[in-house]
Amino acid sequence: MLDERVNVKKEGREKERKKEKQRSREEERKRGREEWEVAERFGDWVRDHINESPNARHTLLTTSTPATPATTTTTTTTTTTTTTTTTTTTTTTTTTTTTTTTTTTTTTTTTTTTTTTTTTTTTS
Repeated sequence: MLDERVNVKKEGREKERKKEKQRSREEERKRGREEWEVAERFGDWVRDHINESPNARHTLLTTSTPATPATTTTTTTTTTTTTTTTTTTTTTTTTTTTTTTTTTTTTTTTTTTTTTTTTTTTTS
């Protein structure tokens, strides 16, 4: 009973693989036909161009062909840097003198964020 289920699953997988291979072959044939049609159109263009101009052969050898226009993609990266510095100094004088300086520097970039905190305590 278990062997029958396993065999049925295997057969189902094999059928799916065969169908996928068939689809792949059909897509490949379709692409080949499209490429052939493009080549035929290009050949027609060359023949027409040669018939129109007596110097066409020379022109064809020295100029570019009318292919699909090239697509140029330009990527511009803009980096914005913001630096904020806050300094706080508190001095208290009593029997004990305490000076506290806190410096917080935050630098933010579009790709990287760095936070640096420096605390300095000086007694004078």
